[in-house]
Amino acid sequence: MARGTKRVEQYLNIVGFDPGTNFGFCWLQIEGGKIRIIESGTWDMLPDQEMKEGPGSRFVMAERYIKYLLGNAKPKIVVYESVMRHIGTIAAHVYGGFEALIIMVAEQKDIPYFKYVPTTIKKNVTGNGRASKDEVADAVRGFFPNMKFRTNDESDAVAIAITGARKQGWLELK
Repeated sequence: MARGTKRVEQYLNIVGFDPGTNFGFCWLQIEGGKIRIIESGTWDMLPDQEMKEGPGSRFVMAERYIKYLLGNAKPKIVVYESVMRHIGTIAAHVYGGFEALIIMVAEQKDIPYFKYVPTTIKKNVTGNGRASKDEVADAVRGFFPNMKFRTNDESDAVAIAITGARKQGWLELK
């Protein structure tokens, strides 16, 4: 590189999260208008009863995983699903804990973060804000035909990352 010149990034990294007991994650990269998945999957956030882990262990695990992923991906933004209705009180508390960890780690790493409601995510990937989980998964598979998503939580995290990219104007879909 010539002296005095600045290196220009050729790609953008985005991390998307679908927080829950099966915590979906996606590290999405955009380069030249093309998208690819660097890493995606789910993290099992149930405490291990055999190891006598307490209910708080899920938050210790989540913090470790989130820090690891954001440290490696070095994303421009972090996006996650904003859920306002939960099956029960415990689910609401668990979601709130995961949301707090996502925000905390993003703040610590000085990464902007955004949350989107499910209807916004569905509309961005399927064109229909009331699409089913299977329709969302099918739409995501359309972007990545060679990918085999293990769960809907994983494909939801990809959909969330795609939504973040579109909302930032970094990705146009046909």
